[in-house]
Amino acid sequence: MGRWPSPALLAIFVTIALAMNSITPAAAHTGLKVGFYRHSCPQVEAIVYNSMAQSTKADDTVAPGILRMAFHDCFVRVRDRLDLQHPSQLDRVAELALRSTWISNSVFPSCLLLLQMLHTVTATSPHRIVPSLWFLQGCDASVLLEGPNTERRARTNTGLHGFDAIDAAKRAVENACPGVVSAADVLQFAARDAVVLAGGYGWHVPAGRRDGTVSIMEEALNLPAPSMTVSQLIDVFGRKGLSPSQMVVLSGAHTIGKAPCVTFDDRVQTTPVDPTLAPSFATFLKGQCPYAAIQSTSVDMDSTAHTFDSQYFKDIIAGRGLLTSDQSLLYDSRTSGGVYANNGAAFYRNFAKAMVKMSQIEVLTGLDGEIRRQFDQVNSH
Repeated sequence: MGRWPSPALLAIFVTIALAMNSITPAAAHTGLKVGFYRHSCPQVEAIVYNSMAQSTKADDTVAPGILRMAFHDCFVRVRDRLDLQHPSQLDRVAELALRSTWISNSVFPSCLLLLQMLHTVTATSPHRIVPSLWFLQGCDASVLLEGPNTERRARTNTGLHGFDAIDAAKRAVENACPGVVSAADVLQFAARDAVVLAGGYGWHVPAGRRDGTVSIMEEALNLPAPSMTVSQLIDVFGRKGLSPSQMVVLSGAHTIGKAPCVTFDDRVQTTPVDPTLAPSFATFLKGQCPYAAIQSTSVDMDSTAHTFDSQYFKDIIAGRGLLTSDQSLLYDSRTSGGVYANNGAAFYRNFAKAMVKMSQIEVLTGLDGEIRRQFDQVNSH
């Protein structure tokens, strides 16, 4: 028997993986556990922490950058279930596959041909099993992948930073334990460490995530926006299995970092300005951002923007929430109680619990995905 050309062989594997109907969001995090690397790489969390300590010391914007990156990675949506019985859906499969980072133009025609063959078989078999697929993209480090059509290139991810810090942490881990720890787990460890290094509480990170091999720019366009209403936020978070109270506490990540003027134009570049703004704060913001659409100037997210604390909620209560999505939490009965409940020491514990929950969203475990050797590149095998 002759050997198949590698593109055709890869297409077979890709098609089988895509057509499997066994991976669903509800069961995706069953393989995670605290201490996952206890035997295979026992020092991994210390390695990541030490690397993050160096990165945050060199650049105080790394901590909020990594925290935001982890959030954006987990919140990329799970693609609607595509039924391969219908030829019209094959066009959508083709579009998504060509946008991905791991199906090349040379492989794709063979892959699509096999999908079409699957359709033919399932359409003519009296006892057919209709294949379908999920483009499963939760906390799988897809946001780290580099490429022209990846999540990193989406408009909503333009301001993401801290990639160098993740690169440094992943390289340090690879030096100690080659091919063992996923970039997805490194990112979650680093997010926890970013909070600790900024003054917050730590938490035990359940690990065992595998790295995704798909990153599609348009999939990052559904991230929560700074101008969203409470109802919109509850819907977005609810689709990820997070409650309104968890949404409120996770919004507390805005206690560190800055936001560009353009993200709150809807509050200060209006006549009159947003009436929920404290007058002195409105005057301050107008001075920092005198006209609309400024992206080069940024403003602290709360009044202690370098320290992870509960000041974010205190500021909201005082009418000094920066974004619409921040301040509106105070004026909705579904979320106002959470603002007051996290106005103190309880925030640290609540945030840790919510981060653990968020870090389990639609992950890959077991034999799904891969363990990347390089944080921003799919393995070439």
